[in-house]
Amino acid sequence: MVYLVRAVTETRVEFPAMRREVMRALASLCDLDYQERVWQEDAIPHDGLFDDFAANVTCLYDDCVVLPEPETRLHSVLLPGDELDYLRQLGGALDEVTERIPGLRSPLADPLWPHVMHIAALALAAMVRAGGYCDP
Repeated sequence: MVYLVRAVTETRVEFPAMRREVMRALASLCDLDYQERVWQEDAIPHDGLFDDFAANVTCLYDDCVVLPEPETRLHSVLLPGDELDYLRQLGGALDEVTERIPGLRSPLADPLWPHVMHIAALALAAMVRAGGYCDP
């Protein structure tokens, strides 16, 4: 599992806890070993929280609403820069995958999944570079 970087400085967003949840979802989406262990083998993550593909999609689209239009969450959850571009790309790729997977089941066998993981990793890295997150 990719570990999130807690910012030493203020991230300048209105809802830093939501930013942290977005980063947590991206970390889950970009780590194949974690996905196989937690999503497929039902291992409990180290933080004890339930996690699966549907939970991460729900976080990004419904709970934090950074997808499909990340610019609508600028300064409330997201910061200007690469993270917006990568999240927009991730939204397009996730849309394609979720259209083919009934009920948001595990996407690991989908041929587009490695691309989704790559974009999620780029988005997470961009968020870390922009300052990570800062607990309120």
